[in-house]
Amino acid sequence: MLTIRQEQLKAFAKAVERNLECRLHTHAERLWPADCQRLGKQTVRQWIRQAIRRAGGYGIDDEYDLSRFVDLMFMVGPSFDTDEASAWIGQALRDASIPPGERLDGICRRLGQRWSSRQGPAAAPQ
Repeated sequence: MLTIRQEQLKAFAKAVERNLECRLHTHAERLWPADCQRLGKQTVRQWIRQAIRRAGGYGIDDEYDLSRFVDLMFMVGPSFDTDEASAWIGQALRDASIPPGERLDGICRRLGQRWSSRQGPAAAPQ
């Protein structure tokens, strides 16, 4: 019988998290190359770690949705979910009556409408 010790599980979880961070970093560099260059690798990694932690607080743990959370940090600002200027986004993320992926769908849809109407990304919903 195979026995997996707690230390082994912790090491595996840490490796999985590092791998996720690497994939999200690659995603950010591919979509936001100029911003990543300006910020530097260390700052981008910090943003990604923060994104994983903060997104987890909203029940977001799917890699696709985590990548969208990272994208929002680049599009709106690193504190988009807590800034007063984009308070509506934080409110939408905290709405536990809607599944996390659908919350992000709604946020992205509203942001797209704002950009297309030139109101800016953080403008309050109408």
